Order: sequence, then structure tokens, then C-alpha cells
Amino acid sequence: MRESQWLHKNRADVGAAAEPAGENKSWALEFRDVTKCYRDFCLGPINLALPSGCIIGLAGENGAGKTTLIKTALGMVSTESGEIRCLGRDIRKAGREIRRRTGAVFGEIELPGTFTAKNAAKLWEKIYEDFDRERFGELSAQLRIPQEKKIQSYSAGTKVKLAIAGALSHRASLLLLDEPLNGLDPVSREEVLELIREFAADEEHTVLISSHILADLDKISDYLVMLSDGKVVLYEEKDALLERYAAVKGSWEDISSLEQKKVRLLGTRRGSFGTWALLDRESVKGREGLLGESVVTEPASLEEIVVCLMKEEERRERGNRDEGTAL
Repeated sequence: MRESQWLHKNRADVGAAAEPAGENKSWALEFRDVTKCYRDFCLGPINLALPSGCIIGLAGENGAGKTTLIKTALGMVSTESGEIRCLGRDIRKAGREIRRRTGAVFGEIELPGTFTAKNAAKLWEKIYEDFDRERFGELSAQLRIPQEKKIQSYSAGTKVKLAIAGALSHRASLLLLDEPLNGLDPVSREEVLELIREFAADEEHTVLISSHILADLDKISDYLVMLSDGKVVLYEEKDALLERYAAVKGSWEDISSLEQKKVRLLGTRRGSFGTWALLDRESVKGREGLLGESVVTEPASLEEIVVCLMKEEERRERGNRDEGTAL
């Protein structure tokens, strides 16, 4: 991962939409200088180009701006500035076509509690000309969604599953999912994740899925976008992140000696059984044997990588603020 892609704002400052490394792709979503401000929160400026035919994880703590970003992509909230293109079309000029070709889930389903799943399907048939009742029936059976019970009697998890079944049944090209796994038990979570994988498997469909739980995004995402305080601070291919960083374990002396040798380590912490740190493999390229036999190297989880990078960025920001105050 290039340093400029870790700190996305280095590219946003010059007005270019940040793109993942690799060959040029067609874009499912493009944000150019997009801002949306409320009284106590501001999203942006966002410069981002999300590729078609894959699953993009949108991560960030609660309140980071994930829901606002998804709603701007659908034209559900107005923006102060910038341009958004969805499936190649300007959302201000092609709203109807975009709604036809996209599916969206925002937590629990927003339908009258007296509706049944069958009532919901009839409504969606009227809204979406490509709604597939047979596909909806298959998904309902797979997810064990009762057809005759009223939605108000559903558990929170079943309401989410109904919303996802509906979104997957009208042949959408782009699926936008805002925290869709909230309220699901472990078995249901895996079932929904598998449905999302199947949806994107042909590389003709795109999914943007938000979650504050990185372990879920680790299981499913091809790319990761990280928001913090309304800004994009990380955008990279997931496998590139996992390849670049590794966990190292050893004695305090072993780990400290690596830092003295200009090895980039993040998130160093001491414990009862030794010292742990996140290793940037780029800093040991061409320096074979530097780690020594007493330092153990293991794969790092996506959560470990992102948490360490975020803490490093926070430390850097504090340093910049302190420097500015001193001046």
C-alpha cells in the first residue's frame, strides 16, 4: 500500500478522486469534492472512486459518517458541494434510473408493522419493474422468513433479513447496505454474508457494505474504505493491507532493537507473555534475516492493522496540532 493511499486526504487535497492501486476500472460510485454539513458534523470533502464488480467495506466508528455517505450516493440527502456519479450517471439527472438499478438496506425494514412478507413483495413489485417474485420466494425460504406473520411480530434480525431479501430480488446492479448485520445471530450473519458473496461473485454486481465491526468486513470485502470524523483516512485493497503488514512477537529487548534498526513498527504493546507489534513489511524489504530467530512473525488481522494505522494517524495529527500551537 502506498503511503499516499493510507492518508487519502493527501490526494483529496488536490481534487483527484482517490482510486485503489492497480489497473483502471469502471466505477460504481464516484464522489468528487462532496460535502454535507449538519450543525455538529461535516462529511467531506469526499473524493473517492469505487470500482465495479466487487465488495467494498465501509468502516468507521459510530458517527463517522457512513450512513450519511451512503445516503448522499442515493440522493436521499442534499449536499453542499461536489458531484456524485452512480453507475456512471449523475445522481441529479438520472435519479429514477439509479433507483431502479440499486438496492439499499438501512438497518431494519421501513414498512407498516401490519404488513406480511407477501404484502411487502406486492409493494416491491409495483416499485421495481424488475422485481422477481420467484427469487424473493427462494431467498425467503433460505433465510427462514415467515410469509404470513405480520412484520411487527418479527425479531430485529428477521426484519433485516426481509429487507435484504427484497433488495436482492429486483436485479439491482449496485447494493448499498448500511450496518445490515446488526441484530443478527451468528448463523444468520453467515447466511447473509454468503448471499452478499454470491451476489457479487459474477463481477458484474457491486456491493458497498458499512459496518463498525471490522471482523465482518474482513470476511467479505475486496476493498476497505475507512471514515473518521467525516473524512476518508484509508482506502486500499484488503489483500494488499494483509500482505503489507504482519504481527511480530518477541521479548521487549528484541522488539526495541528492531525499532533502533529503523524497522517500522506500529501499536507496540507489552504483555505477560512478551511484546507485540505490527510490522510494516516494506521497512524490512531487502534486509533478510533482520528479524532474527527469536522474533515470531504471524499474519495480522484486518482489525489489528486498521486499529494500529488509525492510532498512528491520531498521534500524527496531535503532533501537527501541537506544532501549530507552538508556532
